[in-house]
Amino acid sequence: PKIFSRRATRRMQEILLLYLGLTALTSLGLLVAGMGTFDSLSHAMTTSSTGGFSTRASSIASFQSASIEWVLICGMFLGGMNLGILWWLCKRKISVIRSNNELRLYLLMFLGGAMMFWLKGDFTGSFGSQSRDALFKMSSIFSTTGFTNQNWEFSSGISAIALLVMATGGMAGSAGGGYGVHRLIELVKYLRRELTRKYNRQAVRKIKVSGEVLDERVLDKLQGFTAIFIFIVASGSFLLSLSKNSLTIVDAIAISLSAFVTAGPPITESGLVTDFGVLGHITLVLLMIIGPVSYTHLTLPTKA
Repeated sequence: PKIFSRRATRRMQEILLLYLGLTALTSLGLLVAGMGTFDSLSHAMTTSSTGGFSTRASSIASFQSASIEWVLICGMFLGGMNLGILWWLCKRKISVIRSNNELRLYLLMFLGGAMMFWLKGDFTGSFGSQSRDALFKMSSIFSTTGFTNQNWEFSSGISAIALLVMATGGMAGSAGGGYGVHRLIELVKYLRRELTRKYNRQAVRKIKVSGEVLDERVLDKLQGFTAIFIFIVASGSFLLSLSKNSLTIVDAIAISLSAFVTAGPPITESGLVTDFGVLGHITLVLLMIIGPVSYTHLTLPTKA
């Protein structure tokens, strides 16, 4: 069965209802956690949209509240999920949700990434505090929201993991940016098929995602999007390096990627970089405009 109504007007109403519901729940949770009315509504709206804008200069770190961070962890996690999954949850279609490959990988990457942050991160305090920090950073980076609860600096090994997670981004049909979990699944299965064909030319292998066979046209678009994604981030890195000679290649890539997926603060090893020339600022503006246009179209599953 279809997830949303076929009528465009009805479908938009259903999607709007989901966003309003998520925003209302997050806002209520923040109110209960001790955040003021205006702050809770502002942060709820930017959480459900994964925008990451805060009313405070130091973002969530200014509140110094574990309860607020837990609410936002849940909000950012849901913000990075497919709207269809949330709609199925509302309709209690548990069997359909279980068969969704994208959701399985999303959960695996979320929990695995949080575990890596906890094991390799420089967290201090009790086990509960360290776990919360790891989950907060993972949910903020994975959903490309960009909220910060402490400093945004990572050691070299964790920086690489954080950049890969940020580049992947949320699920199809979510407000999160990035390459997309669904495209990652398609890409891995496509590469596996091509390797199989290389050693067995007679092999016939169809690519399935969540029980649906992918059309060859979809795979052609996947290759094109992958090439464009890499090209834009690489071009942004090159222009940023020209605008600021002191940037390392890793920091240039991190800043370009963060702007392209609209994830907020870049993950750099040299701290926050803000002093860009005219060329750098123009590059960042273009990256932030091009990014949402290229990947925010809704790619919702249509079959159970």
